[in-house]
Parts: sequence; C-alpha cells; structure tokens
Amino acid sequence: MRNTYHSSVMAGEIESYMRSMERPSVFIDATLGEGGHSLHILNAFPHIFCIGIDADEHILERAKQRLEGFANRIEFHNMWFDDFFCDQKSIKNVSGILFDLGISTFHYGARERGFSFDSDDAIDMRISQKQERSAEDILYETSEQELADIFYYFGEESRARKIARSIYKELIEPGVTPITCERLAYTVKGCFPKERRYKFPHPATRVFQALRIAVNSELDRLKRVLHSALLSLEHLGLLMVISFHSLEDRIVKNFFKSYDVQKSIGTDSEEKPLLRIVTKKVQRATLEEVEKNPSSRSAKLRVAQRIVHA
Repeated sequence: MRNTYHSSVMAGEIESYMRSMERPSVFIDATLGEGGHSLHILNAFPHIFCIGIDADEHILERAKQRLEGFANRIEFHNMWFDDFFCDQKSIKNVSGILFDLGISTFHYGARERGFSFDSDDAIDMRISQKQERSAEDILYETSEQELADIFYYFGEESRARKIARSIYKELIEPGVTPITCERLAYTVKGCFPKERRYKFPHPATRVFQALRIAVNSELDRLKRVLHSALLSLEHLGLLMVISFHSLEDRIVKNFFKSYDVQKSIGTDSEEKPLLRIVTKKVQRATLEEVEKNPSSRSAKLRVAQRIVHA
C-alpha cells in the first residue's frame, strides 16, 4: 500500500466557495478518489456531513482509511455518480456538490490497471473492475473506422485515422495479446514526426484519453448527472465541477448556460431548475499550485448556485 496520496486540485478554492454559504450542512464529493477534497472540507467545517462516492472499490478503501477519523461525519458509496443521483432521489437540500473529473495518480501507479504509458500491463482503463469491457476489448471489438472516430471525438486527435490504421496493422491484425500500455504507446508514437515523439506531452496522451473515456462512458455519465445533481441542491447550494479537458468543460459550460436564471426567466423557467453562474469565466489553478502539483495545470473549475423560487 502506498504511503502518499494524490494531491487534490484546487482544494482551497472549493473551501472558499463553501465558506460563501451561511452554514453549509451536507457536502457530496461525487468523485471521492483518495478523499483529499473531503478531508479538506471536513477539517474546515466542523459541522458539515460528507457523502463520498466512487466507482472504484480499491481507491474507496484508501479513502476510508484516510478519513477514518471522521467516521461519524461521512458515508461512502461504491457506485458511479450518475447511478447515485438517479437512485438517491430523496437526497435534497445539499449545500455543495463537487465533481473532480480528473484521474487520480493512484490509477496511473496501480498495477494491472492499464492506465500508464510505460506500463507492461495489458491496457485496461476500467475505473470499476465490475465493468465487462476493458480498453483492450474495445481495440479488438471495434472496426478501424470506429476506432478512428473514438480517437477523433473523444481525444480530439488530428491523426486519428493514421493511428487507427497503425494499431490495426501492427497489433490487431497480427493478433497481439495482451496489448500492453507500453506497446500501444509505442505504436501511437510511431505515427508522429521524429521531432515530436519525445516531447511533452506524450504523443499517445490523446489516444489514451479517448480510450479511457470510451471504456468508462465518462462524457455520457457527466451529461446524465448534472440535472439530477442540481435538483439535489438547496437554494443557493453550489454545483462545482473541475474538468481537465475541453470535452468535459464544454458539457459543463453549456449546461450552466442552458439553466442560467438570467436567460431562462420568461421562457420555461417554471419547468426546470435554475442556477446562477458564479464563475463568469473558467477558474484555473494558481501558478503556485501548478508549481507544487503539475497535474493541476490543465484544471478548469466552474461553479454555479441553484436558484429555488418561492
């Protein structure tokens, strides 16, 4: 078991927004991970109760150990956040809900999880081991054209067709198994000019991102959950989302705009919940945090308040 924990991004900013409320009572950490954000909130607000949700049973156990000192102030749920908010329709009057959509360093370092470029494990990428299809399954069960589409739409990879062709030619058609992360990353890297192959970020970054999104249905889950999460909030309750790439951020941005109280009054405002956008522009991690925690460099935070009309 590792002794160090993932550094939670923008924890200070999340605390600051929660402090803007008169007396926050319930905080839902919808992507609990190793419990960093919840630990910060539990320490900062002595009377707050936390609900921690994570689909990964292994990382949830780490969070339980980390937060064992707050056992009477937190409950844990091993499930996907969209399933939680769908099943828990009685959850109401929540003060704040946080979605931190980044992947923990736990997953990159965990053996046999298949997330890391240089791992000799089979490429897997399942957040929950209860899922049936791994990234390797998708590679073998998807046509070359469909694979290119995955890379293009989920990874915004401009070389999607060339990469899909190379993967089929070098890995799928010869029947290579298991397809290791290292072998896949090497194949993708070969599709780039020599001067680009060894520069940061890794040339396979977008391909790995696309496969991870496809395996875990990340964008569909995010689209499904936002409305239900908003309904769970009390008046002026906070919906906070930290995203790490443009696809996620675009979904959140468009959702906030479509429910913005300033644009909905006089239309169908009585038929849907409303919100007030708090972060008029996307908020990023400070330079100081980026220096201490490089993984925060691409983080984007958007915050909105639910508006309940009497």
